[in-house]
Amino acid sequence: MKKQTGFTLIELAIVLVIIGLILGAILKGQDLMINARGKKFANWVKGWQTLQLTHLDRKGRYAGRSPARPLRWRHVRDGRRQRHH
Repeated sequence: MKKQTGFTLIELAIVLVIIGLILGAILKGQDLMINARGKKFANWVKGWQTLQLTHLDRKGRYAGRSPARPLRWRHVRDGRRQRHH
């Protein structure tokens, strides 16, 4: 009888399938993490936008703008607003 030294093609195919499944799961996990970061940042920006608009609504100026220099629009020309400094 001959002694078997090595792996059969079926054993190698099973190992390659398992490696492929593991790599696929890792790549899918990375994709989910990247998407989650993007959604988190978008929600953060929306929160700041809401904060600024609420402050503008209540105080008549954007947060961080000096109360001595509120944002005023002098007139609209050519469809563009002109700020009064």
